[in-house]
Formats: sequence, C-alpha cells, structure tokens
Amino acid sequence: MSTNPTTLRPDPRAHDEDRPCARDQRCSAATIDPDTGRREPAHSPRPLCDTDRDLLQVAIGQLPRMYVRVHQALLVAGASSNGGPKVTTSKSPGLLINTSADELLRLLTFTLVSWEERVREVAHLSPLDTELSRRRRDSVALQQAVKILEPRVDALLALDFEPMMRDGEIVELDGEDAALELFQLHWKCRAVLTDTSAPAEPLKVPCRCGLRQLVQIFDFEDRPDGAVCRQCRAEHSQQQLVALEGEKTADARTQEAARMAAHRVQREEIERARAAELAVHHLCRGDTGPARQALAHLSAAQRERVAQAGYALARLAGELSREG
Repeated sequence: MSTNPTTLRPDPRAHDEDRPCARDQRCSAATIDPDTGRREPAHSPRPLCDTDRDLLQVAIGQLPRMYVRVHQALLVAGASSNGGPKVTTSKSPGLLINTSADELLRLLTFTLVSWEERVREVAHLSPLDTELSRRRRDSVALQQAVKILEPRVDALLALDFEPMMRDGEIVELDGEDAALELFQLHWKCRAVLTDTSAPAEPLKVPCRCGLRQLVQIFDFEDRPDGAVCRQCRAEHSQQQLVALEGEKTADARTQEAARMAAHRVQREEIERARAAELAVHHLCRGDTGPARQALAHLSAAQRERVAQAGYALARLAGELSREG
C-alpha cells in the first residue's frame, strides 16, 4: 500500500525557519508572480502555510464520513452494474466492490493509523495495543485515528523524520509527508465520489491560467467547497473562487467601459467624415458663390459629371478623415 511518499531528504527546518508551503503549486494561499505568471506558495515556519494547516484539520475531520460514503457508493455501483441479481458458478461469493477503490479504503485506514501511532508517542498518549488494534474493524480504527489526529494537527506537522512502512519498504517520513499523504488520500476519496455523479459543468468564471475549466467541488455535506481547474489542476478555496468571480466582474466592467469609449470615438470619426463629405458635395454642386460662377457656363450634362466627380471626391475625403 502506497501513497507515493517522498524519498529521504534533508530536514529543511535545520536551515530555513521560513519556508514555502509544502503543497507548492496547490498552496491555498499562493500568489501569482506578475513576471512569470507562476503560482508562488505562501511561506511559514511550519511545513504548511496557515491556510493549508487549517484545511488539513478540516480534511482529517471529513475522512470518516467520506469513508462511509465511498464504501456505500462502491456497493451501489457494484450491485447495479449487473442489472439484476448476481449469479455465479464459482464456490467463492460474487465480488460487488471495485477492488482498486476498496484498496483505497484500506490504504486510508492504514495511513491514518500509522500517523496516529506516531502522534500518540510525541503527545505522550497511551500506545495502541497491537493485538486489540488488529481486531478492530477498519471503520472503527479510522474513527479513533481521526479523534487523535484532528485536534493535534500541529503535533502531526512537527513530526521529525522516522522510519515508516510504505509499499513494503522502510522510508523516512516526517510531518510534511503526513500532510501530503492525507491531502492526497482526501483528494482520491473526493475523486471517487465525483465519479459516481454526473460530470460537472465548467463554471463561467475562468481559472487564473486563463481557461474556463473550473468545476465546483463540494464537501461531505454537499456544500460548495471551492473549485478545481481541469486544465492546470489548480485548486481554489471557496473564498478564492469568490475573489475570482469579483475579478471577472471588474474585468467585464472595464471591458464594457473600453468598448463604450471606442464606440464614442468611432461615432465621432463617422460624424467628421460625413461633415467632410457634405462640404465637398456642396462645393462640387455649386452651392457656393465661386462654385456657381465656375459652373454657370456648363451645360446640365457637364454639371452632372462634375457632381459625380464630387461624390467620388467626397468619399475619398471621408476615408482620409477616418484614417486621421
């Protein structure tokens, strides 16, 4: 069982008291560098910024309910996939649960219990009885682990490197790895629950990457809980989503003001062009004294030819006026 833990690395706390959030591009308090356009994570003395620290605590508290919902969704999906009662000729019972998703639930319990054991040690709580812990149902073990971890998030994040079992291997993991593992497992559970419903339509507000690929995500009580971009995979909290909507409204107002200003300029140019055409037209029609004297000796057909030339000259004057 593995959640892709990080490999052995030097402890950054020994060299840097103010370091970037471990979630990097997924940092909830990240800012956009105006020069590079890259998301820059917030800095904190802890492995996580203050915003993601609070989100981790919320995510841990949601895991028992998500465990139940994922398990129920898998049972429903497995039972309905055959369109009727399951019939088998094998001596073994029919399997209704998706094995990969069932593995996710086992991995969730295993990971939480492993971090619970370490937090119990640093918090000077009674250690788990190995024999009794093996007899617990997964759901019970998970709930007990959450009761220990949720109010002790800071102790979890402050864990030093110690050997832990992951995917059949011993690796060195610390509090930063704990946060990344639990965030990843929380996301995987949400992905399973999202897959059981109809595909979400993209929101009207675009992501900071410029594409309109944001889809709403919900917490375990089906309340709006931010959005994730299908293109760049950036996650936005509900507050950040509201800020993006405000930016879109402000941009729309700016674009509308610019459009109205351009319309006024275009209308003024048209009015100037029409005035120039009218002036040339009157001049060529002989509506001024000098023009009437020059055209007096011409015949009607000749004056019509002059008028036609005047129309062409008027159009040219209008084009030149619009060109500025």
